[in-house]
Amino acid sequence: MIIQMNSFLNTSKFISFTTPALILCALSSLGFLLLFWAKKTHNQSIRYFFYIPANKSKNQTLQLGGLPINLLFISTVIWLANKTSTTVQEETILFSSLVLYCGVLFYGYLDDRFEIRPIFKLAGQLFIALTYSLVTANTLHPFNSSVAFVFNFFMIMTTINGTNLLDGLDTMAFKIFAGTLGYFTILAMLISSTTLALYSISLLGILLPFYFLNRPPAKVYLGEIGAGSLAMSAITLSNLAFLTLTHTNQPLKASTYAVLPLLIPAMELIVSFVRRFLNKRSPFKGDRLHIHHILRDHYKFSSTQITNYYLFAQVCLCTLGFFMIFSVGSIMGVVATVMFLNLLLLKFGQKHWVTKDLMPINLNSLFQLSLKSKVKIISGAALNDFQIHLLDPSTQPPYEYEQEEKNQVS
Repeated sequence: MIIQMNSFLNTSKFISFTTPALILCALSSLGFLLLFWAKKTHNQSIRYFFYIPANKSKNQTLQLGGLPINLLFISTVIWLANKTSTTVQEETILFSSLVLYCGVLFYGYLDDRFEIRPIFKLAGQLFIALTYSLVTANTLHPFNSSVAFVFNFFMIMTTINGTNLLDGLDTMAFKIFAGTLGYFTILAMLISSTTLALYSISLLGILLPFYFLNRPPAKVYLGEIGAGSLAMSAITLSNLAFLTLTHTNQPLKASTYAVLPLLIPAMELIVSFVRRFLNKRSPFKGDRLHIHHILRDHYKFSSTQITNYYLFAQVCLCTLGFFMIFSVGSIMGVVATVMFLNLLLLKFGQKHWVTKDLMPINLNSLFQLSLKSKVKIISGAALNDFQIHLLDPSTQPPYEYEQEEKNQVS
């Protein structure tokens, strides 16, 4: 492994890997400059399509920061897929990822521009996840394509929605994804995957200008396009790593190495759904009970501190998971890593998640939850008039109070 890493770090290869990243970094900077130009231009058509201020921002922060990132991700994929060093299997994965990027670009722009309903975003996610998983299943696992399809579909849905949940503080999504890129870059050196290394370093070059613009107070946000693009890049990186790892490892072990950086967004989504379900709340409605919100609202940590902790957690999780898988095996390694991550989440979140109406986990509570509510909803159009009477029971005899209630009902 050390010999392989040294061969990647020699001068000629280092230049060949960093040059595309520097070019993409310059193009990314140009893309963000064009966004700011769209903000100041007097051309109403350009302003309408490309100047989208964030609704919740007091500084008119640009919402469309994911647009230049997405377009450069697509350009990088096409460039890599046409390189002579790219294998046929890697070409399939890269070209298939265009479905993910273009799908995110389509529904993400609509959401950033018009704020579409969550059901339509979910429909877009389901479409691109199903299409990509179907196209790549046979390439990833020719002998058991159905397992590859289900696994990829699950990871796409959890990663994209988990990344959206984690995009709650300035630079946090970038720092978590930077940890992901660092892991895949080192893994690429260990397994001698030129495509994986080039892809990881190129993506980092594209994202560097965004980091400086997203630092508090943020001038640019990722938006739906950007968060989705980061998630889809993580999926593509994972699949490329899996392809090379299967040359020397069993598919199960290769898959565990490949999904380690995706565990934080996946667990964020799963834990959020479970705690909302147990608290009898809709899993699809947002709240401020995510760990980064708890650290900020209750522990008074700054945004910079929280995002640095998440970066540190991502690096530690990948390092711990890698050595656990290497030493004790695939299943035990992933189980130990997931348990470690859950203990961290419970450490800070448990006392804030437990409420008085917490649903007990038993068959009776699940049965009661499945029953219809006995509340009748009456349309406002069916009422001609209504009055509100405030009564003080202490000043009226019980029978008069009951009679007043009957009169109100009638």
